[in-house]
Amino acid sequence: MNNNLPEDINNTPNQTKVDDTNLESQENSNLHVVPTLTTPKASPDKSYEHDDDENDVTYALSSLESIIRNRLGIIEKSQAEVAELGQQLKDIMANSEEYYKADKVAKEAMKVKKQVKSTIMSTPEAKLIEGKFDESKQMLRDNEGSLSDLLLEYYETMRIKAIDDGEGNERELLIKIKVAPKKMKQQ
Repeated sequence: MNNNLPEDINNTPNQTKVDDTNLESQENSNLHVVPTLTTPKASPDKSYEHDDDENDVTYALSSLESIIRNRLGIIEKSQAEVAELGQQLKDIMANSEEYYKADKVAKEAMKVKKQVKSTIMSTPEAKLIEGKFDESKQMLRDNEGSLSDLLLEYYETMRIKAIDDGEGNERELLIKIKVAPKKMKQQ
C-alpha cells in the first residue's frame, strides 16, 4: 500500500477509492501500473448529499495527485540511475584497448562512408529527390499533427476510443499524455 495516502483510503465504504494495488511493489519493475478511480454505488438505504459528493471528488483527486507525485519521484530516481549506469558502461568501454581499436576502425569506415554519401548526394538527381523527400516528410508531419488534434477533439466530444476509418476497419485511438521536464526555478 502506498504510504503517502491516507490510512483509510481503501477501507472507506462510502467514498471514492483509488485502486493502487501493487503500486509500491511495481515501483522498480518494468510494468506500468495505472491507478484507477472507482466510485461505489449508493446503497438503497443511503443517499449522497451534494456536499458529500464534492468531498468525495476532492478526496479522490487529492489521492490521485499524491500517487502521481509519487510516480514522478520514482521516474526521476530511475532516470538518474539509468544515466549513472550508462556512464559506467561508457567508462568500461573507454578503458578497453580492444574496444578502442575496434572503435578507431569503425570511425575510419564511417569517414569513408560519409565521403561517398556526400559525393552521391551532390548529384542533381539526388538533390531533386532529397528536396521532394523533405517536402513529403514535412507534409506527413503536418497531417499527423492535424489528425492528432482532430482525434483529440473527437474523443473529447464523443468519449469513444475508436473510429471507423472509412474502409470498414475500426481504428483504436491511442491517447498518450506526458509531463514536460522540470524547469529550473529562477532565483
